[in-house]
Amino acid sequence: MHVRHLVALAALALACSRPPPVTAPPPRPARCADVDPARQCAAVADSPVAWHCAGEGCCPAGAADGAVSLDYVAVSEPVGDWSHMLSGLWYDRARGTWLALQDNAPAVVWMRPDDGTFTRWTGGPTGIALAPHGSVEALTGLVGGALLVGDEDDLDARPPGPHLFRTSAADAGVSSLAGQRIEVPAHLRRACDNSGFEAASAAPGGRYLVAAVERALTGDEPGVVRVLVTDLATGSQRERAYRVGPDCWCDGVATSVGVAELVALSSTHALVLERAWRRDRGSCARIFLTDLAGGDDVTALEHLDASVRVAPKRLVLDLATLPRDVGLTAAVGQTHPILGNYEGMALGPCMADGRRAVVLVTDDNDDSVQRLHLPPQPRRVLTLGARGL
Repeated sequence: MHVRHLVALAALALACSRPPPVTAPPPRPARCADVDPARQCAAVADSPVAWHCAGEGCCPAGAADGAVSLDYVAVSEPVGDWSHMLSGLWYDRARGTWLALQDNAPAVVWMRPDDGTFTRWTGGPTGIALAPHGSVEALTGLVGGALLVGDEDDLDARPPGPHLFRTSAADAGVSSLAGQRIEVPAHLRRACDNSGFEAASAAPGGRYLVAAVERALTGDEPGVVRVLVTDLATGSQRERAYRVGPDCWCDGVATSVGVAELVALSSTHALVLERAWRRDRGSCARIFLTDLAGGDDVTALEHLDASVRVAPKRLVLDLATLPRDVGLTAAVGQTHPILGNYEGMALGPCMADGRRAVVLVTDDNDDSVQRLHLPPQPRRVLTLGARGL
């Protein structure tokens, strides 16, 4: 290997380690720093977070201890072009329809269960295209049809980096509102490649937008991500610290756990979907309940270190504990027929038994599978029943 190649590799490794504070954003890194799984498993514990639902959107069923619980309802393997490369998900209550992102298009598709059993889904294009945004991953909506979208890494923007923007569910083609960006803190330009805004959700009432980057920024404590809460009425913003993990397997092999999606229950409480993948273990997906107000306000901190207090969280569901006898075959490399690359999650309507439907969708990552010769990823639509929401 030539000396100049060794120098380039050393510079790349240094860029994704924790650098000293700088006055200007550093160059965009090619990857995120590894997280020490032994430290992560020892340092992160499930903290008790209580959540009590009240108001118009609540279902009557409650968990036995007053907290949130999630139970299996159904899983399906959707077919059709609409079910390809699904990411962010939002339930449009006015239309009784879910909207999802096809992040490779990029575009918005609609999807709807054939009946109340959630065992079969149909869908199709909406005509809402999101070009020129190239890496859309997060989707949520407001009453009246406005859609809020998270772009993971908008290289065409000036300055480049993760962005949030508005469009409209009523628009077809490239929306004239698609360029209306929501300004975000400049330090978010330090997001590692492919690790920007992966999750976004409007809190009930539509005033607050809660969005999270997938992994820690370059220069921040590994495993500690920033959750941005925007007051859409005033434009004011604050950031909270949230730690992903612990590692799904805790076997000493570094695994990059990331925030794949979140559902805002208020401006402070949220369900967070964390996800990881290893070639030798397949996928891991877990849902936590967190109280963001319990984490430090890190808005003014350019760099986060290990002393930052993170939001407490409680494990609500590990998808690997769901029933295996669901009528589907596990995909190649997966240890469970339900498991896959889950990237979208949204609250749905109340079901007949009083539970709230919680729907998750996978991104089959077909382009990466073909390009990198990875095991095929399954297409899954998973429905859970929530008590306490």
